[in-house]
Amino acid sequence: MRPSLRSGHRRETRNPLSWLSRFSLAQRALIGLMSIIALAFGAIAIPQLKQQLLPTVELPMVSVIAPYQGASPDVVEKQVVEPIENHPTRSC
Repeated sequence: MRPSLRSGHRRETRNPLSWLSRFSLAQRALIGLMSIIALAFGAIAIPQLKQQLLPTVELPMVSVIAPYQGASPDVVEKQVVEPIENHPTRSC
């Protein structure tokens, strides 16, 4: 028989959060001071963060100019553009 359970008292469980709650309530000044210090460090750190609303983004792009005077667009596409696009060795 468990006398503590029969008399209507609940058994106290060991929960780390209950320990933290009890400590925080017992040491209110220390917790307040730690909160103020954390806020001060945050206020110091915020201006040092580098943020941009629209950061510069460089897209990988290559521009090739291959003049072929006197040729029609179809000839330029077949003889110049397609061989350049289909070339198997591409270096990045």
